[in-house]
Amino acid sequence: MKQLLVLLSLFYASNTIFSQDSSKFFFDEFNFSFNKTNLKDKNTQDMNGLGFGIYHTYFAYKPYNVIFGLEYDLTRHFIKYVNMDSPAGYGTNETDNLNSLVIPCGLRYNLGNQIKFFIEPSVYLDLLFRIRSSGTMHMNVGNISEYQYNNNESSASIGYNLGLGIQIPISTYYLIIKPDYCYSKFYSSGILIYNKYFRISVGIKI
Repeated sequence: MKQLLVLLSLFYASNTIFSQDSSKFFFDEFNFSFNKTNLKDKNTQDMNGLGFGIYHTYFAYKPYNVIFGLEYDLTRHFIKYVNMDSPAGYGTNETDNLNSLVIPCGLRYNLGNQIKFFIEPSVYLDLLFRIRSSGTMHMNVGNISEYQYNNNESSASIGYNLGLGIQIPISTYYLIIKPDYCYSKFYSSGILIYNKYFRISVGIKI
């Protein structure tokens, strides 16, 4: 409920502050994205994920745009050994799926006339609402079993993002291709979790 109130408040505030910039549809940019985590170490392997987003552009006809939107991102990683914090046993080969609702606000600087190149730093509210994990449980008495569980404990964090992209005019809209890097961290069940990933987005701007 708190997450929904934050989301509605941000949309209302942004629409009020920038109400002079009107368009037929509030959302004018849509994309689909693929990502890969950036967590690799001796115990962790990176995995691929996906997401999608909808955005509104303020000051659309100026070199500087303010981009405000709403995203869903699924990021995934693999852990070889998991300390269950229990004397009964430990876990191995765990796959973690992190589901986040993301509210970004970015500043886009455009270069070019027809084909536009841009740089886009942004900050975002990362609302982690579900962690889904599966792996193998090893009991100290010698038993082995598969396990799967969902952690629906929500957690919020401020994240940072930097993207470089291109806008290509096609008919009455723009094709947008944007690679970027996202970074946030938060606590869930007392555990520090990093959500770092490279992402490439492909979408349209109407």
